[in-house]
Order: sequence, then C-alpha cells, then structure tokens
Amino acid sequence: MDYKPNSYNEETAHLKIYNRAKRKQIEKECFIGKNSDYRILDRNSQMTDITDPRVLILNCLYPLYLSGDKGIKDRTSKILNEMVEDNDPLSLFQAVSFLYEQDCLLSKNVHLPFIVYDTSICINIKRHLKLLEHKLTTYNEGEFAFYSRSMYQMIERMMQSIRWNRARLVTYKRRGHHVPSRRKVPKKVTPTWSMQA
Repeated sequence: MDYKPNSYNEETAHLKIYNRAKRKQIEKECFIGKNSDYRILDRNSQMTDITDPRVLILNCLYPLYLSGDKGIKDRTSKILNEMVEDNDPLSLFQAVSFLYEQDCLLSKNVHLPFIVYDTSICINIKRHLKLLEHKLTTYNEGEFAFYSRSMYQMIERMMQSIRWNRARLVTYKRRGHHVPSRRKVPKKVTPTWSMQA
C-alpha cells in the first residue's frame, strides 16, 4: 500500500502554519509545538499542548516533499538531531515520538515518500536518555502531569517498539513476505534501550 495525501481542509491549515515557520527558519517550533502558534495537531491527537508528530508528517512533511520540496528530508533529519542535542526533555520526547510515529506508518505502508532513520540518532537518543534521566523521570509540565508513566518510561517504550518493528520488517522483507499489519510489542521482549546496556 502506498502513502496517499489527505484531501482535508485541515491539511491546508497545517501547511500554512508550517510554511510560516519555514519562512522564518524556525521549522523546529512545529516539531515541538510548545508555542501554540506553531502547534500542529488534530482532534484525534492524544496530547493537545504539543505537536502531534503523526499529523505533522502526514499533513505537512509528506505533502511538501511530494510537491517538490526534496530538501525537507535533510532538514527533518537535522531538526531531529538538534532536538536530541537540545538537552531539553520535551524536545527529546518529541524527537522520539516522531521516529515512533514514522515507524507506525512504515509498518502500514510499504512505500512512504521518505523516512528519517539512522543509527547515529538512536545512539544520541540513548546517550541523552542517560544524561536527562532525572529530568525525564520528574517532568510534569502540561498534560504530562496527568500520566501515570513518566516521560522517561514513555520514551523507553517507544524505542522498544521502534526496534521491534524495524527488526520484524527486515525479517519479513528478507523472506519475501508481505509485511503484516502492526501488532503490539509482546511484554516478554527485553527492552533493547535499557540503560544498563
């Protein structure tokens, strides 16, 4: 199955927000969404006080890429790396959320306009998880205050899921099988992003 752009009016509204940030060279603001002027989400978004990476990818990044902005892939990679290096819990969370949502899309669509994933960003994430462990564990700003899991635990879970799905996709492709639909990560899987590693 191929990625198909949305035809909703909200895609146009989201693109206006993103293009405004792009003109001001502050695209990173859209990836984080702490500033409500550059927040991108929809009515199905789980959190309403930060950007929803899935909506950002589907309503902004992919449409821009397909309309001819091929540089957006490199800019996205650069922004994600900057977010990881920011030493800010929310920026790190949003960078991991982006990779997680991209991975969910990848498991449902065989062909996406582009993907951003490399080993170096994952190594950086692991390193910054260690550095920011206390801040991530105690972060309770905005809607994070209402969750029983800490931001640190959420990131660990997302990274575990990314590794599991990526390994599964590679295995199925090597065997020449159609990639099956996404399923939950088995609880018995040992966390691959454990800080003891």
